[in-house]
Amino acid sequence: MKALLRLSFLSIVLLTTQLAAKTAKDITAAEFFKSADYSSLQLSPNGKYLAAMIPVDDRANIIIMDSDNLGNYQFLTGFKDTQVAGYFWAGNDRIVFTMDNSDGGEAFGLYTVKREKNPEIVTLVDAFRKGRSTVSASVVHPLPDDDNHVIISYNKRYVTAPDLYKLALDSKWNYRVDRNKSMKLIAKNPGDVQGWIVDNDGDVRGAMSTVGLIDKFLYKEKGEEEFKVLEESRYDTERMSPLAFAYDNKMMYVASNKGRDKNAIYTFDPVKNKLGDLIYENDTVDVTGLIMSRKKQALTGIAYQDDYSHRVYFDKEEKALDDAFHKAFPGKRVATTSFSKDETKRVLVVGSDRDPGSYYLFDSTKKKLTKLTARAPQIDPELMSEMKPFKFESRDGLTIRGYVTVPKSAVGKVPLIINPHGGPYGVRDGWGYRSDTQFFASRGYAVAQVNFRGSGGYGLDFMNAGNGGKWGAEMQHDITDTVNYLAKEGIVDLDR
Repeated sequence: MKALLRLSFLSIVLLTTQLAAKTAKDITAAEFFKSADYSSLQLSPNGKYLAAMIPVDDRANIIIMDSDNLGNYQFLTGFKDTQVAGYFWAGNDRIVFTMDNSDGGEAFGLYTVKREKNPEIVTLVDAFRKGRSTVSASVVHPLPDDDNHVIISYNKRYVTAPDLYKLALDSKWNYRVDRNKSMKLIAKNPGDVQGWIVDNDGDVRGAMSTVGLIDKFLYKEKGEEEFKVLEESRYDTERMSPLAFAYDNKMMYVASNKGRDKNAIYTFDPVKNKLGDLIYENDTVDVTGLIMSRKKQALTGIAYQDDYSHRVYFDKEEKALDDAFHKAFPGKRVATTSFSKDETKRVLVVGSDRDPGSYYLFDSTKKKLTKLTARAPQIDPELMSEMKPFKFESRDGLTIRGYVTVPKSAVGKVPLIINPHGGPYGVRDGWGYRSDTQFFASRGYAVAQVNFRGSGGYGLDFMNAGNGGKWGAEMQHDITDTVNYLAKEGIVDLDR
């Protein structure tokens, strides 16, 4: 027995030594780029159930669990040749989801499946390729107070101009006549509308149209038939962008850069066509994110991103909770991704630049925080490298911002990979975990992600600095200047 105990102790010591010696380089490429074990966790309206997407044979499928007993679970889908793109709860027993059924052609149809013993997948709206275009459906408003209807956008009539329909969820697509007879047309696209604006009751109240370089904001009151133009503007000039209706369905929240460089959040009276109170602004970046509470019927906060992501709460209860969450998870990004209808239960995702994130369930009535699952348990955050924001002045005097991730094991200067974002206009890189960045860092490379001129979120002047043939010219200079800046900082070996 003593020999066995000594052997067991020796095995433990050896195992501990092996674990301690593990580095990021020991994590394989397959492990870095593996699909998340769980993603998109969402609570049912009554809070009794949790749905999630999980990979089965590398295809995303939907599973549901009891929120108080995760071991009690059921698969609602079992796709092997395609996968779920996204979903939401429509009531406590039904899930609506989208799926590309065109073999990668990005033609997304709508489907439902119920929480029952033998779940049946029902096609609500079919999608398909039409020449070089796609006929697709998307949900514009889930109508959370109506468990049997949603408002959808669908472009079968005219592929470049989707119409708006109200769709019954207890219906199905008839492949013989190629339609769903429950679809009720509620807004016919005149041909130039790119997006619709629906109020909290599901009434169509606005639209955004584009003709050439001119965008129009169209509006109508409840009960009116015809839209009127509230604003015409070019994308590269001062303008106002509608974000959402307040819960009274009269006032709106908008983002505007009128008389300023950066977008800020304002109230807006569409009847008077007049900006109201300034709600929130930031001197460095655009502010466009709203945090709304259906239970409280109020705007409870705003969200924006400078070097890091921020949430600013106006509601005292939400602010106190947010402070408590960040105290519990110092240095992490904490965000609520799903609520029960009464908002007593919520799903949190907690992560950072080195942590792919974990899901937690918070019950405010019990004051209880429970860890649900890690998104990528094979990734050890302690082995990952820190992503640090940087800024410098370009050769023509423009402030350029970005992020650099230096290998944790780096000694002296290291080789550099520049990983520029797509677009290139209107989008930007942000702080957070990225598999590709951490993989390269684990193999000894520094990685730079630069928000070159034309990137989104930094105001009108910065966006326009990338217009007028700057792609391949000043944009490229910004990337080159990033390399030279990091070399001067002693991070990059220019010969590697």
